[in-house]
Amino acid sequence: MNPGFRNWLLDQGHQLASVSTRCSSAKRLENAYGDLDSLYDQDELSGVLGELQYSMEDERRGSPNPSKIRIVGKYREGLANYRHVVELYRGFRASSRALKSNSDAWDQYLGAAARLFEDGSLDRDEGYKADLAAAVSAARQALREGSDNWRDLLKNAVKDGRNNLIDWRDQEKFVRWVDEEADDVRQTLGVMWADGDASSGSRIREFDERLPTELFGKRAKSTRLDCGSYLMMGLDAEQYPPVRLTRFKRTYERLGYPAASAVDLGSEYEHALLFLDEAIEQATTRGINRPRTRLDAQSVVWSLSHPQSSVDGLEDDGGLAPPKRAAKHAGHGLNTILYGP
Repeated sequence: MNPGFRNWLLDQGHQLASVSTRCSSAKRLENAYGDLDSLYDQDELSGVLGELQYSMEDERRGSPNPSKIRIVGKYREGLANYRHVVELYRGFRASSRALKSNSDAWDQYLGAAARLFEDGSLDRDEGYKADLAAAVSAARQALREGSDNWRDLLKNAVKDGRNNLIDWRDQEKFVRWVDEEADDVRQTLGVMWADGDASSGSRIREFDERLPTELFGKRAKSTRLDCGSYLMMGLDAEQYPPVRLTRFKRTYERLGYPAASAVDLGSEYEHALLFLDEAIEQATTRGINRPRTRLDAQSVVWSLSHPQSSVDGLEDDGGLAPPKRAAKHAGHGLNTILYGP
């Protein structure tokens, strides 16, 4: 295990006690599977993550522990903790690789972002996300307090006319689930929105496992993450912003940032959050004041990965420029709806 892992966790804001626990878990993983760095170089730890999978269906069937790790207590909970450690280690190694990514591309990307922050366009055109997050947060509070209006608040938050973060057809499907299976929705969101230090990846993973297959289909990974990450804003939008996979993938490619080799949506989401942290760090090292938060950085991704965009220094169709302002959506020029009738 790379000794820098401990310091990286501390730099990411993990408490000292949690860092010690996670480093101990990483050592146990190495005792069972071998050197984590060597395994990362082989397949970015995908093989180990695959052995640590244990679904709700496995738990219902009473399936045996699929891993080489001895688990005391419930297999699903114990293996989820080890998966989280593996995901963190992948983030640590990915961030190390990112430092070697294309410096010129980062200069160009963050320079374009700085201009959008300086002229106020990002704050003006992306500010609606804070309002959407407040609506989701109100639904979370109502659900946790046992209020009868949590369903209406949730449906209104999803169907908000400014919500261009979830395809309108998927909004309809989700609202239908709320109407038809309210108890299942309550239990699912109760897990996602629970207090405590559960990882963001585990929250998304639980949501994905509980989301009815017939709703979006298991193969519709992107739309399921659109919905799950939107709801994560109810916890704290600045820490858990929405993720649109296609836009993040365009950005990874342009910057030479390692692509996610994720085995599930939880890993995809955590990889995206680590990229946002890297963008903040890259800006800081260049003396650029913003992005300062993950939501700031997400707004940069959203604006500079628009497929119909163009901006000085980012003229190609690689998707890293904001859209032209010919059409506006609810007063937010950069966030034009690209779907719907």
